[in-house]
Parts: sequence; C-alpha cells; structure tokens
Amino acid sequence: LQAYVEVKEERSQWEVFFPGQRKSLEQKIKMLQKKQKEETRFLRTLLHMESTTKLNPEMVETCIERIDLYHDKRLEINLRISACLKRG
Repeated sequence: LQAYVEVKEERSQWEVFFPGQRKSLEQKIKMLQKKQKEETRFLRTLLHMESTTKLNPEMVETCIERIDLYHDKRLEINLRISACLKRG
C-alpha cells in the first residue's frame, strides 16, 4: 500500500511538471520556426542579389540593420552582414 501511495504522489508531481515543460518547449519551437523563416528569407535575398544591381525593399530589410541621419546631414548605414557590403 505504501508503494502505491508513493507512486501516486510521484505521478501527481509529474502531472504538474510536464504541462510547464510542454509550454516551454512549444515556445522554443515557435521561436525556432520564426528564426528559420527569417534565415530562409535572408538566404533567398542573398541568392537574388547575385543577379541584380539595385536593392529592392526585401533586400533593404534583410541587409540594413539601422540607418542613422545626423543633423550635419551625414548618413550612416549599418549593415547586418559583410556579404551585403560586398554586393552593395
């Protein structure tokens, strides 16, 4: 009888633990799927850059991290990767 009670208590502890773990794992999966979509879009853009001389909106979004415009009319463009530098 004691063994049964111990097994039952252990099972109820696992029933509390697993839903939390499942939710955490589902969130990680969603995050990884989002990252995979972004990387796929990025790679497609890089492949397309081989055959173009102008940047389209998708390339700008992929390659440019930030654009800073200063009061003295300087423009600073921060790129995401060095490959965009070579092609730009």
